[in-house]
Formats: sequence, C-alpha cells, structure tokens
Amino acid sequence: MKIILCLIMLFGLLGNTIAEKSVFELKNEIEEVREYIEEATDVVQESVQEQAEINLTVPFQAQAPHGNWDLPYQEACEEAALIQAYHYFSDQELSADKMDQEILELVEWETKNLGTYSDTSLAEVKIIAEKYFDFEMEIIEDVSEESIKQNLIKGFLVLAPTAGRELGNPNFSNEGPLYHFLVVRGFDSKKFITND
Repeated sequence: MKIILCLIMLFGLLGNTIAEKSVFELKNEIEEVREYIEEATDVVQESVQEQAEINLTVPFQAQAPHGNWDLPYQEACEEAALIQAYHYFSDQELSADKMDQEILELVEWETKNLGTYSDTSLAEVKIIAEKYFDFEMEIIEDVSEESIKQNLIKGFLVLAPTAGRELGNPNFSNEGPLYHFLVVRGFDSKKFITND
C-alpha cells in the first residue's frame, strides 16, 4: 500500500512536467513526498496507540461442540480456530451442530491431503487455511503485543499457537493442554480477548 501511495503521489506531483523540471526541483518534490509519507505513517501509528479497545465479533463454538472430548475433538483446536475464522469472514452463524460437522469434514480432508490432523504445524495450518478455506494467511515470527494489536485494528484475526497450561484458562479441566491453538479477536487496556 505504501508503494502504491508513494507512486500515486509522485506522479500526482510530477505529472507530465518531468521533462520541464530540473533535477534539483525533482529532488525537492521527491523529498516533499517522503516527508508526507513519514507524517502519514506517524498518524497511523498514533491512531493505533490511541485505539483503546477492539472486539471483533467472531462466532464461538468449543472444539468439542457437544462435550465429547474423544478423538478427533481433543486434537481439533487448530480446526476449531480456522472454522471460527471462516464463519467470521463469511458472516455466518456457527451452531454446535455446524461446528461438529465442519470439524469432522476438515479432519477427513486433512487426513487425506496431509496424512494427519493431529498436532498440526504452523506450515500445515497455513496450507489448510489457503487450500481448504481459501484464506490469505501470513505466518509472523516477530510477534509482539503491538503487532497483534495492529493486525486486529486492521480487521485481521490472529490465530495463535500457545503453551496451553500457561494461559490460566479456568475452563480447562485438570492442567489443560500442553499445546493449544486459539483465535485472538480483540483487546482492551488490560488483556487480549480470545475465542479459546
């Protein structure tokens, strides 16, 4: 987007008069464009910092939608996160019956196309997202509180692999899972809001 903005501005400033201008004049105009872009970037960053709260309305259903934690449900946190994201972006409601059906269909697709559905790696989640759901997905390795917030403000969902027992989720039975995958859908001044 910045490159497109820069090119539009550059052509807008320079127009058809490039041949009539000196190199000095062109350098000055290019510098004006750079300053404008820097100012616009600062404004965007300030608005991100000022955004105190966001809570995207991602529909929620548990990965064991009918309370059955047998296989495949106990291993379906990645599937549940992707299904919730799909229903959010397609603006569809998500019932327990629909979640159950879609988990089973997705597990079948994964087994056929990836050879397994359990303990899915980030690379495999990306494949599922792109090939099964037709999502555009990017894996970000340099993750910070600020980068998560910026992505949420842009309207993107953040799907996050976590150390499940470190989450402190009171709804987990026993100690909770060692590994868990969830949807980060918002934040406020104190915490992130998740579909967990």
